[in-house]
Amino acid sequence: MKSQTRNTAAWVSALAAVVAAVVGAVTLYLANRPKPPVDMGGQIANPSAVVSSSGNGELVTVRAAITLTGFLGQRTTLEWSLDNASTGQPVTNTNFVSQTGEYLTPQANTDTAVADFRLPLMSPSGTNFIVHLVLVAPNGSELAAADTPSFAA
Repeated sequence: MKSQTRNTAAWVSALAAVVAAVVGAVTLYLANRPKPPVDMGGQIANPSAVVSSSGNGELVTVRAAITLTGFLGQRTTLEWSLDNASTGQPVTNTNFVSQTGEYLTPQANTDTAVADFRLPLMSPSGTNFIVHLVLVAPNGSELAAADTPSFAA
């Protein structure tokens, strides 16, 4: 009878060792498993437009604070269109519609930068304009949109 007890004890010990190994492996996996994806998004804050004169006419300097989350190392695009402030419609000249203002590549999971670019101001003078900004994700989807305050040509 002793040998049967020893065999049973050996099996119980072996089973306990296997269970301990499985529990240890599962615990290690759970501690090191990949984290769920972070929220992804973008914001455009404090857009502004300042008109200045140059040798070739008037320029508009556009600035906005851009915050991106979840796009570490991926290139995003800030696009602009010049719109009529009264109607909200883009101007008819396609050189002023859906243009690239700046490319932004975040260096951290959440990163903020000030976008700053210039565009020529088109005629007719006396017209009020806004610059419509659109922040575009690497896959082409729209993350955020904002308008500058209106300004006169």
